[in-house]
Amino acid sequence: MKPEINWLFVIVVFFSLLGVFVSAVLFISNRNQSFSARILAIIIFCISYVLFGFGLIISDGLIHYPFFHRTPVFFTVCIPALIFIYVRSILKQEYKFERADLLFLLVALLYTARFIPVYMAVGPEKLQIVTNALEDKGFFAREEDAWLPGGWSIISRLLYSIGLVAASFVMLSRWKLRLPDQPETGTHNRQIYRWLVYFTVVMSITYLFLVFEFAFQISRYVNFYRLMALTVSATIFFITSYLLLKPEILYGIRGWARVPETDPTSERQPETSAKPTLSLEQGLKYKQIVEDLFRNQKPFIKPGYTIRDLSIETQVPSYQLSAFINQEYGKNFNEFINDHRVDYLRELVSGSSEHSQYTLEGLGNLAGFKSRTAFIAAVKRRTGKPPSEIFGKKNTETQAGLQ
Repeated sequence: MKPEINWLFVIVVFFSLLGVFVSAVLFISNRNQSFSARILAIIIFCISYVLFGFGLIISDGLIHYPFFHRTPVFFTVCIPALIFIYVRSILKQEYKFERADLLFLLVALLYTARFIPVYMAVGPEKLQIVTNALEDKGFFAREEDAWLPGGWSIISRLLYSIGLVAASFVMLSRWKLRLPDQPETGTHNRQIYRWLVYFTVVMSITYLFLVFEFAFQISRYVNFYRLMALTVSATIFFITSYLLLKPEILYGIRGWARVPETDPTSERQPETSAKPTLSLEQGLKYKQIVEDLFRNQKPFIKPGYTIRDLSIETQVPSYQLSAFINQEYGKNFNEFINDHRVDYLRELVSGSSEHSQYTLEGLGNLAGFKSRTAFIAAVKRRTGKPPSEIFGKKNTETQAGLQ
């Protein structure tokens, strides 16, 4: 007789792996592009590992791999802080951590330290700890603590988590009227704002279940770990689906939400490098530098031109350039460069009979596109039309391949 398949465990494993994959792609692809996107990647990874922990519990996998017991603790404490930082980084258009954010990491480390005896336990002792935890349905609410009276550790953790999620909601309500709402940015910014609200609401549902478990011990009536596994799986499904359908949410708020708060007639205060956001003055300065460079030297036509190359040429840190491009143009760096390449080609062809004789493939190479596919995609994204309609029929064979 074949063993019965634990479909919930299969679902948990699938969404855990999906979350890890999405977080890795998101983090790597945005390492020089967007601070908030990297924070979201870390959040997805933390959720995925927590879900993996629930999967070990519902499948009794902890019995076979007891060294995983309590390893998700650090990530569960980090998640509410990361939610707060993520929402703040988008609304305030930040490009790096604030110094005070280190306190969140310290809280997570201190809370995790209380489980050192569990981590250090070996052999039968470790297995007995796991067995007791799995057999006690109300273990969550009565968790023992060597530092605080029984139960107080869980209370402090819940208050900490709920407080940070509540702070995210407060921040959203206060910033709603401060978002840039020009005709060219209003629709995008409202979409980003809706995403932040949906994201915060979905993430808060997990903490509501934790509150119900602590207050009413609902695990006496339902399998609490199965409920949490389903909830976290649904959370990963929601985030990954939203990213797939609306990837533009990764670009953040367009325009300049952080206007100077001081009286413009007052004496200007010197800027310090410790500020985690770009001011309106910085944005105007960087815009002048970049546009002068592109107009006079056209470095974007170099194949493989990167944000680090632009950073070296402008003497502006790459992470600040990334934040500036996102805020000023509502694009990531690659889109920004490719749009300039397409505009350059259109100007080149319209003003020169010599260049009008180039094949489409030759034009793409001339502007710095390293592949035919990249050239086609950039032209279509910029103009909504294939290259043959923008530049005319240059070569029948090449043009057919570039349609």
